[in-house]
Amino acid sequence: MNKKTIRPLGRACVLKGRYLMSGLALAVASVSAQAAVLFEENFANGLGAFSDQGRVYTMSAGEISMRGGGSTETLVRSGPIDIGGAEDLTLSFYRDITGFDRGEALTALVSTDGSTFRAVQTVTGGSGVVTVDLSDVVNGQNQIYLQFAINASSFLERAALGSILLEGTANGGNPGGPGDPDPGDPGDPGDPGDPGDPGNPGGDNEPMPAAGDFVTFESGHVRPMALSSDGDRLYVVNTPDNTVQVFDVSGQTPVAVETIPVGMEPVAVALRNDSELWVVNHLSDSVSIVDVSASPARLHNTLLVGDEPRDIVFAGENDKWAFITAAHRGQNVPFDPQLTT
Repeated sequence: MNKKTIRPLGRACVLKGRYLMSGLALAVASVSAQAAVLFEENFANGLGAFSDQGRVYTMSAGEISMRGGGSTETLVRSGPIDIGGAEDLTLSFYRDITGFDRGEALTALVSTDGSTFRAVQTVTGGSGVVTVDLSDVVNGQNQIYLQFAINASSFLERAALGSILLEGTANGGNPGGPGDPDPGDPGDPGDPGDPGDPGNPGGDNEPMPAAGDFVTFESGHVRPMALSSDGDRLYVVNTPDNTVQVFDVSGQTPVAVETIPVGMEPVAVALRNDSELWVVNHLSDSVSIVDVSASPARLHNTLLVGDEPRDIVFAGENDKWAFITAAHRGQNVPFDPQLTT
């Protein structure tokens, strides 16, 4: 999976300061406990020693963002971490949780064989450093695997992970850390085939963007353009701007006419007739119905539909039926769901 990198603008300074504080908190904890650092990951270069599944995104300020609502479980999992028989292990990690509902949580799990994982900590909200005593779970083992997973129903529900620190009373290994003699360890930046290599995101030949570049994260287009029946008006989604652009194409060169604000991340448009444009908004789980009979166009209604709508088609006499694809059940129920705003 090619990693999607989000470089926040207004939040950048806040995030950097926040994760600097989390790193200092973990460092103070390490000194006070007089324990050896067996493993440390701050996500400064992408996923590092971790692989991912589901909706996981790397951030430029030293964090990974795990979001809910996907069709598969969202998690990150480390490769084997050499702990050299260490005892009195503690795991510390920084988390920042937004929007979780009752029953939703971020769970930290550990394993000694990479297949059977045991939950050691469940967090349902808040931000800050969490420290877990692993001495009753892992003691005297040669290696350990870490996993962090969320169960959340919406993309807007998010758990961010910052610094992760594993400590114990004996020296151990640090996959991908300074002085690691094995360039094939998971997360080792020297391993050209490693998905965690910052110069090789996703394990392919795609280079990491230069500092300061912005790599867009947006939903893929499904039906991004619609043409009026007379061929004079072209409607085009502008996904990152949350708008639809209108062009006059009656001449040899398209001329911009107006911009219509709609929902978040529009991915498909369809004309029910030349006066009514329907826009599918993938991220805001909605459909915008726009009156385009005059200029400027006017938003007539917004339908709240199922999770992550993707496309729309019309059928029946005078196109009286609209069929909208969605990723989640619940939009077809035997009662009035009051789906308009």
